[in-house]
Amino acid sequence: MPDPRVPPRPFAGVRILDLAAPVSVYCARLLAAYGADVVRLESPSVELDAAAQPRRAWLDAWYAAGCRRVTLDVTDPSAVSLLGELAADVDVVIASPTASTPVAGFLDAERGFDWCAASVVTCLLTPFGATGPLRDWRATPMTAHAMSGLMFAIGPEAGPPLSMPGRQLWDEAGIRAAICIAAALRERSRVGGQVLDIAAHEVLAGQDDLIHRFSVAGLVMQRRANFAPPPSGTWEVANGTIDIAVNTPGHWEAFVKTMGSPPELTDEIWEDRAMRIQLHDVLGESVARLLRDRHRAELIAGGQANGLPCSALNTPEQFVEDQRVDERRPLGTLTGPDLGTCAAPGPPIHIGADFFEPDGVAVRPGADTETILALRERPLAAPRASAERPLAGLRVVTFGAFVAGNTAAMLLAELGMDVVKIESHERPEALRNNYFFDHPEVLEPSGVGTTALYGGLARSVRSVSIELAAPGGAEVLRRLVAAADVVVENFRPGVLDRFGCGFADLQTVNPRLTMLSISGYGRTGPRSGWAAYASNICNHVGLTSAWGHTHGYHFDYVAGYHGALGLLAALRRTEVTGRGVHLDLAQVEAGATVMMPILVDALALGETYTRRDNVVPDSVFSAVVGCDGPDRWLAVDAPDGASWERLCTVLGVPEVGVAEPGPADRDRARDALVPWAAQRTPFQAAHLLQHAGVAAAPVQDASDLFRDPQLRSRGFITELDHPDLGCIEYPGAIERTVRPSGGVKGPVPRLGEHTQEVLAEWAGIEPVEADQLAAAGAIWIPDR
Repeated sequence: MPDPRVPPRPFAGVRILDLAAPVSVYCARLLAAYGADVVRLESPSVELDAAAQPRRAWLDAWYAAGCRRVTLDVTDPSAVSLLGELAADVDVVIASPTASTPVAGFLDAERGFDWCAASVVTCLLTPFGATGPLRDWRATPMTAHAMSGLMFAIGPEAGPPLSMPGRQLWDEAGIRAAICIAAALRERSRVGGQVLDIAAHEVLAGQDDLIHRFSVAGLVMQRRANFAPPPSGTWEVANGTIDIAVNTPGHWEAFVKTMGSPPELTDEIWEDRAMRIQLHDVLGESVARLLRDRHRAELIAGGQANGLPCSALNTPEQFVEDQRVDERRPLGTLTGPDLGTCAAPGPPIHIGADFFEPDGVAVRPGADTETILALRERPLAAPRASAERPLAGLRVVTFGAFVAGNTAAMLLAELGMDVVKIESHERPEALRNNYFFDHPEVLEPSGVGTTALYGGLARSVRSVSIELAAPGGAEVLRRLVAAADVVVENFRPGVLDRFGCGFADLQTVNPRLTMLSISGYGRTGPRSGWAAYASNICNHVGLTSAWGHTHGYHFDYVAGYHGALGLLAALRRTEVTGRGVHLDLAQVEAGATVMMPILVDALALGETYTRRDNVVPDSVFSAVVGCDGPDRWLAVDAPDGASWERLCTVLGVPEVGVAEPGPADRDRARDALVPWAAQRTPFQAAHLLQHAGVAAAPVQDASDLFRDPQLRSRGFITELDHPDLGCIEYPGAIERTVRPSGGVKGPVPRLGEHTQEVLAEWAGIEPVEADQLAAAGAIWIPDR
């Protein structure tokens, strides 16, 4: 019997039927780890031979850990009756119905499945969405990356663009789907079941500011070695490679100090980010020369001591070894059938096994078929009632900054929560600066800057200006927190504690408070005080080494998404215990959970990861080739023998019928694909291959994405009219049909726009007291 003193995991009692598709398996795995009872329905297939295919077998075990597995052909119309019986006592159904992977009994994007009760939360997680002209296009993680606009700017200047290794981009879509499911479960007692239509394409297209930067300035990012002006980027040093992120004036000062203030760097011209962008190559030569004879450990230690975000460039193997000796104990255990046990990435949030099960045991495909199909009435816990209070009644205080913190807060706001962003008028959000110089400087009436980038990351919230360092400022915050449910922050560890506003302090005024703290390396351990941005994390976890490219945002999104899901899970637990929890999210650990396809070689097989650009492990054939027109590219991925044969038919090569093509067969197919694609535009080539049943996609740039027919047809691109920025088109919310309060609420507010309003609503601070606090400098109220 479970220990009554230990509260259940957040989703204990939630029953989920997962019609396991590649794009959705991480979603189901996460919910199972948070305590849900997940039954996977998998098409009949030959069981993986663990001895002959150990890598695929370990990955199968990783994604199936914690789930029960039933073999059932869900494409067979005769399965409808059985599906109805299985779904009769579930809370959630996860499926990915498309023309290439049909599901029996599927009606449409509005009604879901004819075998599902109206009370069930049905999540349709598909590559392109359940509606729109491209809804039935085949996709893999590689072709989804190409279509998203994210791939075009990555790789050598002459091309081809490089696809991100692994399947983490699809796993990001899985996290977003899990967030939507958690939100729908909270609203279920009020609005009943919902049909959620989640498109992986929209999740990816909403990243990296591609749409709004094109909307503002027609900007299309080009490929280059470093994505930001020096000294940001990766640099060769005497004994390896390091990564540096200089995003603020303070970071530039820290870099100069770390280098010993050499004359080449002390000219005032370099303090101006605009000049560092303009003179990128000149400064880059000086930085490379100054760094090349320095030692990595010395540079990183000195840089971090000075407040410079920097890290080592690890291989996947080096990262695994680092995790093994990390005192935070970030690795869990994975047990696979006929495989034994190996270390595996642990929980994405540091909190405890009674909240998120870090270890996993996987059973063979179909292991639970006989039991579940025979009994029908499964021995599961009774479904737990949804929260009495709807999602729209929850209150969030956020200090979230840059990409990770703002992303988590914006997701909560667009799911219906009342999110209040706290900013200092003296030191406003850094993204209010003209970070990319893609439009003229824009000032609010108060003189504070604002940018389109900030507008895309901090929309849908309300703005309150508090000066924590001023007398009375911290007390104002505590009064707000007393009325809140959640606090989000991604300061360096210890910042809020210095103001008497750490988690322990805030819980004294609100025991039910849950706090999400996002940092690079977590709040404990030897690196807890280190500064980090997503580019540093990209290098540290081994992705840069495996990809050949550092990404400046990727792990910010991974952290923000995991954080939002963790908060929704924590709120469910608070309903049972009456006490909130502190979620300690380290970006390296959240990142590791989506890196398993890259880390599995080192973790389970004792092998070295081999970088092979645009070659997808376990796919029969994959390539990125040039098309008609300058810098135009096509991505093709044939994951199995059937799609390989279809590709060969289109190309007219004699490999048709080769069950297991060898390197020479693949070379002949590539030799045929190159001239075939060169005669066609990327969309033309992709359409022809898709029509033949092959996953293919144009490598879209920002201009392609801006006019993408699938995004436009689904209304994903959203106009926001800001009084200072003007009308800009942004990516919309992907949480479509999470009703009634989901979606974009409005443009980013001016700084302090809602200070008086929120202080009155939440803390009972009337205008007279607010004026007194403003006169004392504790808060700032803009002129009306």
